[in-house]
Amino acid sequence: MMEPLDDLLDSETARPRHIVELFLRLAPADLAAIQNAPDVKTLQRAAHKLKGDAAMLGLRRLHASCKAVDALGKQGDHAGARSLVPDVERDFTATVEALRALLS
Repeated sequence: MMEPLDDLLDSETARPRHIVELFLRLAPADLAAIQNAPDVKTLQRAAHKLKGDAAMLGLRRLHASCKAVDALGKQGDHAGARSLVPDVERDFTATVEALRALLS
């Protein structure tokens, strides 16, 4: 079941179709970089990148979960940042589902 769009997406943000399609094509690699990061610095940088993309597209929940990983990563808390990766995965999956629904 798809989650409420208002929880996932900022309704005030413009999302040109070609930009959303680009995000859908490239963002899985960003998620993989977060999932496979071997150290806290790599994890923080990967989360920071996806956080920025999410902010630009008004992807509320994905932005929030990436922001939390980014913040802990900046503090050098690898275990804490790593513990939040499942939240990023969940929010990423829900967000991609919502974006695909908007495109169809």
